[in-house]
This record gives sequence, structure tokens and C-alpha cells, in this order.
Amino acid sequence: MFPLLPFVAGMAAGAVVVKLLRSDSARAGLDKAQDKIRQATVSSLAAIENSSAAMRERLSPSVTGLSGASPSTTVAADSPPPQQTDKETT
Repeated sequence: MFPLLPFVAGMAAGAVVVKLLRSDSARAGLDKAQDKIRQATVSSLAAIENSSAAMRERLSPSVTGLSGASPSTTVAADSPPPQQTDKETT
């Protein structure tokens, strides 16, 4: 008998929730909450993007700070070292 009571209570609660969700006022409230969450997400993503851009700018080496290095030298320094072939090792 006791295991049936939580089941019946869950069924009743589920029926009430479904009935509320089908009403227009509840749907309007859920749509409003969804819009607020979407706006908060967009604004936080924009803040993260701005912060990332600022940190990227701060951490990247400036062109004037390279003390006159040519762009080709900079590219060569950033590229991986060339792979040795079998002919070079003998």
C-alpha cells in the first residue's frame, strides 16, 4: 500500500505540471524567462570575447618590441624546425 502512495502523488503532480505548461500564461512566462537567459548568455559571451581579445593583445609580442627584426625572421622563429632526412644524418 505504501509504495503506491508516492506513485499516485507523482502522477498527480505530473498531471498538474502538464496542465500548467499547456496554459498560455505559463507558456508566456517560460518564453520571457528563455529570452532573459538568452540575453544574459549573449552578453556574457560578448564580455568573454572582449576579455580574450584584450588578453591576446597584451600577451602577443608587439612588432616594435622585436628590436628591428624583419617579418621573415619572425616567421622563421615561429615555424617548427625543419625535419632531418636520412641524407643529412650520414
